[in-house]
Amino acid sequence: MRKVITDEERVAKTIGNLVSDLRLDLEAVAMYVYQISPNVTINRILLMADIIKDEKEEKHNDYDYL
Repeated sequence: MRKVITDEERVAKTIGNLVSDLRLDLEAVAMYVYQISPNVTINRILLMADIIKDEKEEKHNDYDYL
């Protein structure tokens, strides 16, 4: 039986694929997002970055105990 992919998983995969493209100038993208997006969008992107950072640190700390 196939696993159903949620909207959140689909969006995460899309964001990951876009950001992984080394030809993409992330600084320019950030400037455009800042210029054209409302504060809510920017705050949600910053929230995602904080969550990713926390998850990465938590995973790194888990390896320290092995």
